[in-house]
Amino acid sequence: AARLAEVAADCGECHEAADFAGEDAKALEASITKIVKGEQKHKSKITVSDLEIKELADFMSKGGK
Repeated sequence: AARLAEVAADCGECHEAADFAGEDAKALEASITKIVKGEQKHKSKITVSDLEIKELADFMSKGGK
């Protein structure tokens, strides 16, 4: 959970978690995975584990709650 807060804070520099409220967590997970793999354009490189991707997608889909 501590790592999730750190990752979410990094994302929060450019993204509001509330903007993703109600989004499908699996779709967010797929997008984040593509960013991590370098398959989807993103402002900065993201280095997170598969578990962190899943946790972050779930967190974002709930609007940061």
